Amino acid sequence: MRSRIDDATFAALDQSAQASSGAMLLLVFTMLVGSGVLIWLFASRERQSREKLGIMRARQRSNERFRSMFEAHPVPMWIVDRETMRFIAVNPAALEHFGFDELEFMSMTLRDLHYADDFDSFAARLARSGGETGERSAPGQGSAGVWRYRCKDGSIVGADVSHHALTYSNRPGIFMLANDVTDRINAEAEARRSNEMLETIIDNIPQRVF
Repeated sequence: MRSRIDDATFAALDQSAQASSGAMLLLVFTMLVGSGVLIWLFASRERQSREKLGIMRARQRSNERFRSMFEAHPVPMWIVDRETMRFIAVNPAALEHFGFDELEFMSMTLRDLHYADDFDSFAARLARSGGETGERSAPGQGSAGVWRYRCKDGSIVGADVSHHALTYSNRPGIFMLANDVTDRINAEAEARRSNEMLETIIDNIPQRVF
């Protein structure tokens, strides 16, 4: 009887040991798989974080280059809010050229700077450059043509305007470069007057001069 009990006990212990061994192996396997998944997740997130950091740094460098060029460029430049057309950035060349200080510019809209009724035609030109959508369309980039602007002292200048859509301070904006062509316009006007005077003189030359 004791022998049978011992045999049964040994058999039960053996089965328990095998079961424990299997459970241990399963636990070890689960831990290894879990560790592998955690390592993969950590590495993936680390890689994503590095990529995001790289993008942020590249964007920051790009913004710094743009700001440096914007501030140092000798041609008047500004950025306006696309919806309100209010000035949100102006470079020193524009301040000097038009005579307004930065606070004055920031209190103005682009309409205020345009001469007479030019702004409505200018805004329509910008809308066409972005395609008609039924609402105010987002201008793309290109030349907006030559327009008249008023300076603080009351003088009027002509500028050949280029524009480019961008996002500034998380707001849709329009970057503009206004190259002064007043001298060229005046020269062309003077040339036209000279040609008109010459044509008038020629038309009034008599057929015979005594």
